[in-house]
Amino acid sequence: MGLGKTLSILALICSYLDVTETQMSVNEEILPRQCWTTLVITPKSTIHSWQQQCESHIHQGKLKTVVYLSSGRKRLHSELQSSDIIFTTYETMRRDWVEKGPLFANSWYRVVLDEAHHIRTRDSQIFKAACEIQALYRWCLTGTPIHNSLDDFAALLSFVRVPLFMDKKMFDFWITTPVQQKVSYGLQRLSLLIKNTCLRRTKKLTDLSYQLPDRREQTVWVELSQGDRDLYTFFEREAAKIASGFYRHNVATSTPDGLKNNILKLINFLRLICDHGEKLLPQSAIDTWLAAGDKAIDWQKIQESQELCEVCGLKIDGFQDQSVSSLDGSFPQVICRSCLATTEENEPSSHSINFCHSIPTTDGITGEVYTTTGVPTYQQSSKVKALIDNLHQEQSCSDQYSPSQPIKSVVFSSWKKMIDLTQQCLEASGFVCARIDGQLSLENRTKAMKQFNSDPRCTVMLATTGSAGEGVDFTVANNVHLLEPHWNPMIEAQTLDRVHRIGQSREVLITRYMTKDTIETYVQWIQREKLKLIQQSLGSKELSQAGVEDERWKVRN
Repeated sequence: MGLGKTLSILALICSYLDVTETQMSVNEEILPRQCWTTLVITPKSTIHSWQQQCESHIHQGKLKTVVYLSSGRKRLHSELQSSDIIFTTYETMRRDWVEKGPLFANSWYRVVLDEAHHIRTRDSQIFKAACEIQALYRWCLTGTPIHNSLDDFAALLSFVRVPLFMDKKMFDFWITTPVQQKVSYGLQRLSLLIKNTCLRRTKKLTDLSYQLPDRREQTVWVELSQGDRDLYTFFEREAAKIASGFYRHNVATSTPDGLKNNILKLINFLRLICDHGEKLLPQSAIDTWLAAGDKAIDWQKIQESQELCEVCGLKIDGFQDQSVSSLDGSFPQVICRSCLATTEENEPSSHSINFCHSIPTTDGITGEVYTTTGVPTYQQSSKVKALIDNLHQEQSCSDQYSPSQPIKSVVFSSWKKMIDLTQQCLEASGFVCARIDGQLSLENRTKAMKQFNSDPRCTVMLATTGSAGEGVDFTVANNVHLLEPHWNPMIEAQTLDRVHRIGQSREVLITRYMTKDTIETYVQWIQREKLKLIQQSLGSKELSQAGVEDERWKVRN
């Protein structure tokens, strides 16, 4: 994450081409030109970054690159013979796999998956498509090989075709089961496997720890307003009732899916309230709260039927985390966690959209929130107030820097509607903002980046973690504001490394906004627990897991 993976692969490609060119001058019977080509599969948002790296580090005219999207299939056949690198997207790869397109009609010299964690879900079409690409050499690039479980890493091993571990059952037998059972040799096997299949580069393992500026972190704790606290308490009480029934029922082997889904929805409501009270809740939840009084919650109003992912067709269970069913608010489609990141590669108008009405939308925000004078007609949330205060404080220090290089900040939220509300408040307070979310076309995304990078008046970039958490360089900024904790610490780590990475010249300040006495404390605990397990898995010092479950429930309760 910002440690030179792209440049390393370009160096590998160029070194091979140099050797091949030398061999060609001696032996004209070398492999056909087509067999030299490297196929790079990447999120659409990072293609521009790859092209910039090529332009910056490779002599002009020495490397021919082609960007292949679904609309350019005819051109691919004609340019394949003379191309050194072909860039394409995960979504284009998936479509070609379904439609038997040209990506699967050729055998490549090398295939590279950038942000390879996109294939971590084995049941997804993206994983299946990637595994069927034919190539002599296979590479995965990712700063986050494990997001939620060891099977995330196992999926990458399947793609690179590591003998024995291509089969999930074999990986589970040799690695996952011993690790889960805390057998002593489980972590030893995993560590040995990682050492023999991965080239790891971290800020602690390289000289970059001496080159990158310091990174400081601080947490700003805020209180819910009385109205938001009443709303929070209502849904917290309902979640506790359902949780009690869930765990009594779960003594059996089967899981009561209905109860589980209801709990997940209520947990999501609690997190939304922490950000901006009722302004982020779906109207059905607000109506239920107003009508319920002392009665039990009316699930007829907010019950969501089980949906199918519009990309891969698999079932999804309503609210799970931001990576499911567009819970980051960036995409109105109903999609699963594996397909979420790649769906943004499509232009917003390129296909029909089915709205999930359980997810907050931005309809009516402008008329509801603002008067014609541009002054907010509602009370800002505690987090937004704290954010504005901190941004003003940051700008008060701008005198220390050149006017052409002002202090800039990036504000991240998991939800697009939170970004909408925050943007309106910031602009009313005099800030000039750019923004990136999943509904922006690639052209408008590029314009937003250009504005933020080159306009000294534009001091704030607003972005959703789902659309700007990878493949983006925000080193022009040196302040990051996280409006809420994310269930997945690796997604949060990716987000922070948009700013603290190669190219950063200033000290970076990370500010996290947390609401006192709420579910956010539990989310933060889940982050720490996942990080411990990930560090264990990746060969860091062994950490005792004794008492983890007890501590987890202490934090939750």
